[in-house]
Amino acid sequence: MRPTEHAEQGLNSSHSVRPRPLVPTDPRNPAPSSQATRRVMQAIHGKRTGLEVKLELALRTGGVKGYARNAMTPVGRPDFVFGRERVALFVHGCFWHRCPVCRLPLPKSHRAFWSAKFRRNRARDKEVRNRLRVRGWTVLEVWGHELGDSDRVASVIARSVLARRKRQAQRRS
Repeated sequence: MRPTEHAEQGLNSSHSVRPRPLVPTDPRNPAPSSQATRRVMQAIHGKRTGLEVKLELALRTGGVKGYARNAMTPVGRPDFVFGRERVALFVHGCFWHRCPVCRLPLPKSHRAFWSAKFRRNRARDKEVRNRLRVRGWTVLEVWGHELGDSDRVASVIARSVLARRKRQAQRRS
């Protein structure tokens, strides 16, 4: 019997793939409930998310210029920064930041972990917003579901940045 026939019949072969043990990749997290869950969670990234890419495309299409991606501010690294205007723009996924409009359900497994994680995410968001505002920054937040009309969102952002530019020009004169 050829090695491929062994694999086709489900027999042990030296080429078979053993599943990885279900252990957390980060000690702060619980072990994933399945290999599928593990793959989904490993695919999640904090920068250049689909929402950020979609918003950046809308900003470019709308002619909005003068921003940097994940640039350093006095408080951290917002998703988009209009440095001269002191405008910080955050793009929040409705699931991860618990959108008050979508009100998505908690995952069914490890509910205590997820509740605590989401609570920390929202507290951190609020703290960063407040710290930036105290330092004179305008803070804009875009929720994932709002990007269904990304042209409208880009227009609102453009108006906010232009208003900030005009205020700064008036102060200088």
